[in-house]
Amino acid sequence: MTKKKLNQTNKILILLAILFTLIFFKTFHNVYAIQRSNYTTRLVNNYGYCDKQGYGFVNWIIKTRKIKENIKIINFDSQPDIGALFFDFNKIYNKNYLILLNFNNISNNSGSNITLGNSQYKILDNYHNKCFFIKKIND
Repeated sequence: MTKKKLNQTNKILILLAILFTLIFFKTFHNVYAIQRSNYTTRLVNNYGYCDKQGYGFVNWIIKTRKIKENIKIINFDSQPDIGALFFDFNKIYNKNYLILLNFNNISNNSGSNITLGNSQYKILDNYHNKCFFIKKIND
């Protein structure tokens, strides 16, 4: 083989390897998915609204309630904590508010109040009796 044909063969093999790699890692599909939906929608699809890690509910509470402090997020499902997605080192924790995700202990729920440990909390927002934004009732 001549040097020119060998060079062309190598180029074709490299192009085929690149194309195979792009197809194997679903690059075209992933680029389409990124272009089709915005950042928040992609996060809700991956982290759930009121299921999984509950990103959608927490984001909705922080945006609609205009929360200025860090709030403790408790997930009662065996999911990783998403508090780091919303944590800001320049803000302090507000210990009067809690966000409960995947909370299924409805027997603890008495109307518009929830008891956790020795403390009473008032329900400020409720999503399908599973995710709650609550405020501690002053004793």
